[in-house]
Order: sequence, then structure tokens, then C-alpha cells
Amino acid sequence: MLCGRPRLGRIADVTNIIDYARTQMDPFPSPDGAQTRDRATAEASLHEARPLPESRPLSDVDSLVLSQLAYVHMPDFVPRLDPDGEGADPESAYIPIPALLKSEYFDEMFPSKGAYSSLCALVTAMAVSPRFRDVRIGNYVSVEDASRGHEKQFAAVCALLPDGTEYVAFRGSEDSVAAWVENFNMAFTCPIPSQTAAARYVRRVAAATGRDLVLGGHSKGGNLAVYAAMKAPDALRARIRAVYSHDGPGFEKGVLDSLDFAAIAPVVHKTVPEASIIGMIFETHEDFTVVESEGHGITEHFAMRWKVVDGDFVRVPRLPEGTRYSSRAMNAWIASYTPRERERVLTDLFDILRATGFESFSDMAVHWRDALPAIRDAVKGMDPEERRFVIATFKVLFSTALRTVTTGRLPAPGKGDEEVRREESYRRHRDEMRTEAAQLGDEKTRIKRDLKTLREQYRSVRRQNKAEAKEDKARYKQAKKDAKRLEN
Repeated sequence: MLCGRPRLGRIADVTNIIDYARTQMDPFPSPDGAQTRDRATAEASLHEARPLPESRPLSDVDSLVLSQLAYVHMPDFVPRLDPDGEGADPESAYIPIPALLKSEYFDEMFPSKGAYSSLCALVTAMAVSPRFRDVRIGNYVSVEDASRGHEKQFAAVCALLPDGTEYVAFRGSEDSVAAWVENFNMAFTCPIPSQTAAARYVRRVAAATGRDLVLGGHSKGGNLAVYAAMKAPDALRARIRAVYSHDGPGFEKGVLDSLDFAAIAPVVHKTVPEASIIGMIFETHEDFTVVESEGHGITEHFAMRWKVVDGDFVRVPRLPEGTRYSSRAMNAWIASYTPRERERVLTDLFDILRATGFESFSDMAVHWRDALPAIRDAVKGMDPEERRFVIATFKVLFSTALRTVTTGRLPAPGKGDEEVRREESYRRHRDEMRTEAAQLGDEKTRIKRDLKTLREQYRSVRRQNKAEAKEDKARYKQAKKDAKRLEN
């Protein structure tokens, strides 16, 4: 529900990309301004003397919003790209984002939570927003292969902006075992099947039009965007205006030192949360922006939790030392194994996960009483170092899946936006009070420590003064005795 109506051209203070999409009134630029004038005319007819909204170019927040479209399991009425065919759909086949709002398809589009998912909330916000509702989508493709040795999970969709720029969004990893097998395959091979598919997808879309392109994605999708740009022919690279990797894994040093990466590095924009884990995998030469998140630990990876205020990410100067240490330790571990050794360890890891009988980590999280014994039995015979790695990796995957099945949904029916905001405000206030109490406790401890130090200093000075007074008294008595002896 859209509560209230912000002034045109004004972005209210918000906390995440859903609120950003819902409250953003500034449209994207159009080639000749005609679209802006049409919208302004419609507004004027309804609201009389409203000021003309100024257009604003694509930003990294917009990219994160658009990248989430790749996570939507598009229904059949969205134009599709044949993954084994040639060419791509023309612009005329694309449909506007509001056309997605058909509730009978929500369970298919948002498999995890349906109408109560945060992704559904974001798409709904985009559909009513003057900034996003004129964006048109098409050329959707989704392929998944879980067969052993051929693991592949690839999905992409194009979003046509009003100025004619094509935003190509790549899906990140979902929680299926097959998707994460391919993720970890990055540790010992490049390219993986999804990277090859991403490069081919961009070439096909580009061949169907002469438009400029922007590539982007979240998580693995960010890695695919960078790889597709690297492998684009020179003529196509010249049409790529920007590449956005939102907490996407990096590449091994040899890839980042290549001429292909050097050619696109100036247009690569990478954003990571403070506690980034996924985005700091492998050595990274990419410059990146660090943003605040409402999550903690691995949950900071989820895009819906990244903080947005006044139309921009809440940025921090650098990664915390704890994140930098974890990144160095993880990449040092990866570098300590040869690609063949990494393949063997990771193959063992996913053989163990398959032994549970579940196809996704969400299922494992829900049925953890059945999954954990199977995993425990399978790791008993492993080499101790490999066993530590497998257990540590499983903890990360399991905690991510557990967070997926317990969060990321809208409130249940009957709980309105205002009530949700009050609850969020209460939680923030509670957290602030706890932080303040912790700070006061630290201050109290410091004051007590200072008082103890002062007390000890006072006692020391007092003891010293007593000793000096005793010596002075002894000297006085001796002087009196000496005086009497001289008189006699």
C-alpha cells in the first residue's frame, strides 16, 4: 500500500530499496523529454499546479532495484528468449512492469513467500512508482541443470529504460544445491557454465538492437555481469555504459590481471555491505563502495536490507577490520589449494549435501533434524582439515537458508503498513537504547576504574606523607636531644 504521497522531486528518508522504489517521484530521462511532458500533463490535469518533476539518471541504487527483477520467476506472458536459439525479442514485444501485477501468478513468480515476499513488495512498489512504472521488460531466460558434473543455474531479463538504454539483469544464486555447486565451482574453474551463458546472452541481446547497455546483478549475478562485459567484442564493449556488481564474487588474480578486465575496469561499479562475505570471495582488484545494512553477518548480503537515505546508499569509508581479516583468511585458504584439490574438497562437500536427500538449503533448514545426522555421518571419515572446511561452509549456507525461511516476507494479512513501521521504529529504538545502555555501562566501568586509580594514588600519597612526617618527627626529637647535650 502506498501510504501518503511525497512531494514531486523529493525523496523522503527511507531505509531500504522497497521504500526507495515506492517513494521515488523523479522519472528516468527520456530521449526527447516527450515522456516527461506527457506525465507532467497527466499530473497537471489531476493536481492542477504541481511542479514538473526533474528527471534523474540511473544510479547504483536504481541498479540494485532493477537487478532484483532477475530473481522474479517470470510468468509465461513475459517475452522469453530461447536459450538454445539465436537472436532476441524486439523492443515492441516488451511489457511494462505494472503488467506483472496479476495476483494469480504470484505463487509462481515469488516461490518462497508468494504475495508476502519482500520481492513481491519491491515489484509492486516499482509498478506504482513514476520512476520505474514505464520500464519495460523482456527477453527473459531461466535454465537450471542439477545433473552431476553439469550443474548450472542461469537466469536473466532485460529492462528497457525510457531513454532507450537496456539494463541487463542477471540472477544471483538461489538456495538450490545445484546453484551453490556452480558457485563453488568458481574456486577451480573459469568460466563456469553460467558465465558462458551470460556472455552469449549479452551478445544476442546486443545483436538485436543498437542500444547502449548497462549490465548488472546481485550476488553471483554481479559476477556474471562483469564476466559478460569482459568477454564482449570490442564493438560491443563500446556500447556498455556501466557494469554493476552488487556484492558479487570477484575473480582469481589471473583473470583480474588480464587485458579483458583492464578494458572494462573503468565502468565497473561494485558495492558491498560492511560484513561482506560473498562479495569478498577471491582476490579483488575492483574498487568498491561499502554500504550499511540492517542485517548482521551473512544476512547483510540480502539486498532488501541495504540502507538507503535520501535516494542514496548509506556509505561507510571502508570495510571493518573484522571483514577484512575474514576476507584475507578465506582467500588465503583458497590460494593454499591447487584447483584440482579445491575441486576434490568441494565435490566431497556437495556429495555430503546431496546425501541428505534435500534439493535446497531451505528444505534442509526446515528439516534440520533429518539433515544434520546425515551430514554428521558423512563427514566422519574425512580428512580433519577438509572436515573443518566442510563444516564451516555448511554453517554459512545453513544460516543463510534459515534466514531465508524465517524472514524476507511481508506482514500477515491485517497488519498494516503503519503498524509495521511502529514495530520497526520500536525495534530500532530498542536497539538504540541497548547500545546507549552498553555505552553507559562502559562509561560507568571507566569511571569506577578512574576512581580506584585516584583512591590508590591518594593512599600512596598519604602513606608517603605519613612516612615523611614520621621522619620529620624523628629528626625533631634528635635535634632536641642534641640541643640539650650541648647545653650541658
